[in-house]
Amino acid sequence: GVPTAIQIDGGSGALKIDLDNISLESMTASLGSGASSINLPATMTAYDVNIDSGSGAVKLTLPSRTEVRLEIASGSGAVTIQVPPDAEFRLEVLDDGSGSVYLPDYLELVQGSGSFENDTWQTAGYEYAASRLTVRIIERGSGSIYIKN
Repeated sequence: GVPTAIQIDGGSGALKIDLDNISLESMTASLGSGASSINLPATMTAYDVNIDSGSGAVKLTLPSRTEVRLEIASGSGAVTIQVPPDAEFRLEVLDDGSGSVYLPDYLELVQGSGSFENDTWQTAGYEYAASRLTVRIIERGSGSIYIKN
Protein backbone atom coordinates (compact mmCIF):
# COMPACT_ATOMS: atom_id res chain seq x y z
CA GLY A 1 0.00 0.00 0.00
CA VAL A 2 0.83 3.67 -0.17
CA PRO A 3 2.61 4.96 2.98
CA THR A 4 0.07 7.06 4.87
CA ALA A 5 0.31 9.71 7.59
CA ILE A 6 -2.99 10.18 9.41
CA GLN A 7 -4.22 13.09 11.53
CA ILE A 8 -7.44 12.72 13.53
CA ASP A 9 -9.32 15.47 15.36
CA GLY A 10 -12.07 13.87 17.42
CA GLY A 11 -14.92 15.74 19.07
CA SER A 12 -17.88 14.53 21.09
CA GLY A 13 -18.84 11.63 18.81
CA ALA A 14 -17.59 8.07 19.13
CA LEU A 15 -14.77 6.96 16.81
CA LYS A 16 -14.03 3.42 15.66
CA ILE A 17 -10.90 3.37 13.50
CA ASP A 18 -9.54 0.16 12.00
CA LEU A 19 -6.23 0.75 10.22
CA ASP A 20 -5.55 -2.94 9.63
CA ASN A 21 -4.69 -2.77 5.92
CA ILE A 22 -3.09 0.68 5.94
CA SER A 23 0.65 1.15 5.35
CA LEU A 24 0.91 3.58 8.25
CA GLU A 25 3.86 6.01 8.42
CA SER A 26 2.58 8.00 11.40
CA MET A 27 -0.60 8.98 13.19
CA THR A 28 -1.53 11.95 15.36
CA ALA A 29 -4.89 11.96 17.13
CA SER A 30 -6.45 14.63 19.31
CA LEU A 31 -9.47 12.96 20.90
CA GLY A 32 -12.37 14.64 22.67
CA SER A 33 -15.24 13.49 24.85
CA GLY A 34 -16.44 10.65 22.63
CA ALA A 35 -15.22 7.09 23.14
CA SER A 36 -12.50 6.04 20.68
CA SER A 37 -11.34 2.63 19.53
CA ILE A 38 -8.23 2.49 17.32
CA ASN A 39 -6.80 -0.69 15.82
CA LEU A 40 -3.20 -0.08 14.68
CA PRO A 41 -1.82 -2.03 11.69
CA ALA A 42 1.04 -4.50 11.41
CA THR A 43 3.57 -3.08 8.93
CA MET A 44 7.04 -3.90 7.67
CA THR A 45 8.42 -0.52 8.79
CA ALA A 46 8.40 1.26 12.15
CA TYR A 47 5.97 4.10 12.82
CA ASP A 48 5.09 6.71 15.46
CA VAL A 49 1.68 7.36 16.99
CA ASN A 50 0.83 10.40 19.14
CA ILE A 51 -2.44 10.41 21.08
CA ASP A 52 -3.82 13.34 23.08
CA SER A 53 -6.92 12.01 24.81
CA GLY A 54 -9.70 13.97 26.48
CA SER A 55 -12.60 12.86 28.66
CA GLY A 56 -13.69 10.00 26.38
CA ALA A 57 -12.49 6.44 26.95
CA VAL A 58 -9.78 5.29 24.52
CA LYS A 59 -8.95 1.73 23.48
CA LEU A 60 -5.80 1.15 21.42
CA THR A 61 -5.00 -2.26 19.95
CA LEU A 62 -1.31 -2.68 19.11
CA PRO A 63 -0.05 -5.02 16.36
CA SER A 64 2.29 -8.01 16.55
CA ARG A 65 5.71 -8.09 14.86
CA THR A 66 5.79 -4.33 14.19
CA GLU A 67 7.97 -1.59 15.67
CA VAL A 68 5.57 1.01 17.09
CA ARG A 69 6.44 4.07 19.19
CA LEU A 70 3.30 5.33 20.91
CA GLU A 71 3.21 8.56 22.92
CA ILE A 72 0.13 9.37 25.01
CA ALA A 73 -1.04 12.48 26.85
CA SER A 74 -4.10 11.20 28.71
CA GLY A 75 -7.00 13.18 30.13
CA SER A 76 -9.90 12.19 32.38
CA GLY A 77 -11.04 9.26 30.22
CA ALA A 78 -9.68 5.76 30.79
CA VAL A 79 -7.05 4.52 28.32
CA THR A 80 -6.80 0.79 27.56
CA ILE A 81 -3.81 -0.46 25.57
CA GLN A 82 -4.21 -3.98 24.19
CA VAL A 83 -0.77 -5.57 23.72
CA PRO A 84 -0.34 -8.83 21.77
CA PRO A 85 0.72 -11.67 24.12
CA ASP A 86 3.86 -12.41 22.07
CA ALA A 87 5.04 -8.78 21.83
CA GLU A 88 8.22 -7.35 23.33
CA PHE A 89 6.94 -4.27 25.10
CA ARG A 90 8.19 -1.28 27.12
CA LEU A 91 6.11 1.21 29.12
CA GLU A 92 7.56 4.54 30.23
CA VAL A 93 5.43 6.60 32.63
CA LEU A 94 6.85 10.14 32.70
CA ASP A 95 4.13 12.05 34.54
CA ASP A 96 2.40 11.62 37.89
CA GLY A 97 -1.36 11.93 37.37
CA SER A 98 -4.23 11.08 39.68
CA GLY A 99 -5.45 8.12 37.61
CA SER A 100 -4.26 4.60 38.39
CA VAL A 101 -2.02 2.50 36.14
CA TYR A 102 -2.71 -1.24 35.83
CA LEU A 103 0.06 -3.48 34.43
CA PRO A 104 0.35 -7.19 33.66
CA ASP A 105 2.53 -9.15 36.12
CA TYR A 106 5.13 -10.17 33.53
CA LEU A 107 6.46 -6.59 33.05
CA GLU A 108 9.68 -5.93 34.97
CA LEU A 109 10.45 -2.56 36.56
CA VAL A 110 13.81 -1.60 34.98
CA GLN A 111 14.02 2.07 35.95
CA GLY A 112 12.54 4.14 38.77
CA SER A 113 10.84 3.35 42.06
CA GLY A 114 7.54 1.89 40.82
CA SER A 115 5.57 4.98 41.87
CA PHE A 116 4.35 5.55 38.27
CA GLU A 117 6.31 8.79 37.88
CA ASN A 118 9.47 8.52 35.75
CA ASP A 119 9.35 4.72 35.77
CA THR A 120 10.00 2.16 33.04
CA TRP A 121 8.72 -1.42 32.79
CA GLN A 122 9.47 -3.89 30.03
CA THR A 123 9.31 -7.52 28.95
CA ALA A 124 12.36 -9.71 29.50
CA GLY A 125 13.26 -9.85 25.78
CA TYR A 126 12.64 -6.20 24.90
CA GLU A 127 16.29 -5.08 24.55
CA TYR A 128 17.15 -7.70 21.90
CA ALA A 129 13.88 -7.95 19.98
CA ALA A 130 13.70 -7.27 16.24
CA SER A 131 10.39 -5.43 16.59
CA ARG A 132 9.32 -3.71 19.79
CA LEU A 133 6.32 -1.83 21.09
CA THR A 134 7.23 1.26 23.10
CA VAL A 135 4.58 3.26 24.95
CA ARG A 136 5.43 6.59 26.61
CA ILE A 137 2.86 8.21 28.89
CA ILE A 138 4.02 11.83 28.74
CA GLU A 139 1.01 13.34 30.54
CA ARG A 140 -1.37 11.56 32.86
CA GLY A 141 -4.73 12.94 33.94
CA SER A 142 -7.40 11.51 36.22
CA GLY A 143 -8.32 8.63 33.90
CA SER A 144 -6.91 5.19 34.64
CA ILE A 145 -4.52 3.48 32.24
CA TYR A 146 -4.82 -0.25 31.59
CA ILE A 147 -2.18 -2.38 29.85
CA LYS A 148 -3.79 -5.69 28.81
CA ASN A 149 -3.02 -8.80 26.75
